[in-house]
Amino acid sequence: MTGEREPVARALDVLSWFAANPVPPWGIRQVARSLEMSPATVHRIFGIFEGRRLLERDEDGNYVPGVELYRVCHSVAARMSPVRLVRRHLEALSAECSETVLFGVYDAGRGQMMVIDVVPSTHPVQYLSEVNHWMPIHSGASGLAILASLPESERESVYEAGLPSLTDRTLVTAEDVEAALGDVRARGFAVTHGQRTVGAVGFAAPIFDAGGNVFGDVCVTIPEQRFAESMTETVGACVRETSKIVTEELRRAGFRRGITGASSASMARSR
Repeated sequence: MTGEREPVARALDVLSWFAANPVPPWGIRQVARSLEMSPATVHRIFGIFEGRRLLERDEDGNYVPGVELYRVCHSVAARMSPVRLVRRHLEALSAECSETVLFGVYDAGRGQMMVIDVVPSTHPVQYLSEVNHWMPIHSGASGLAILASLPESERESVYEAGLPSLTDRTLVTAEDVEAALGDVRARGFAVTHGQRTVGAVGFAAPIFDAGGNVFGDVCVTIPEQRFAESMTETVGACVRETSKIVTEELRRAGFRRGITGASSASMARSR
């Protein structure tokens, strides 16, 4: 959220930037330019982080992750990440379909999703989605599977924010998206051709948290040259079944996603 003036929020924005740009060293001007902050502000934040050992300097004086940042990230990932719970199910799905599997999660405040884990196929030709990068949910199987499970108010918020075209097959009107969502609900999974990535076929089914809210989805991606229409029901059924298993894992563990109103989601995306 560029333009935020609250000091704590700015520091958190810098931490989020580290997550999106995980290859150090990190430079003050680099971060300032990306987040539309003044170099002086970023310098102060870096100074605080360095004092608390979240950042350190290398032999060239550049900023790199400190041991404390590693400790915090490892502790959160080891104890709180849903990936730890469901990875084996993703691997089983990848082995069954012989294709790449993605694990996506949904953020109600943003009205967007991100992929947090990928199990690549053994094929030399495959499509891999970027991990830990926010993506729209109006396009592609991974987005539509989530969108189909949201209440009308949240879907309307997504439409009001705009439906940008990602490829020449992206659905860019609320009417077209809603028609596609009806098919997703009827089948129990989404299937798309080249809506998010040219040349990729996607299959996805939603997963739900302990409160019954859509948490994200499981997605299989297949290059079009390796896809045949006869695979649709077979792959779709595998994805749907895995999504049910993953949902049960999350519910048993008590995982719950945050719930943010549609107005807050629109405001967050407009910043």
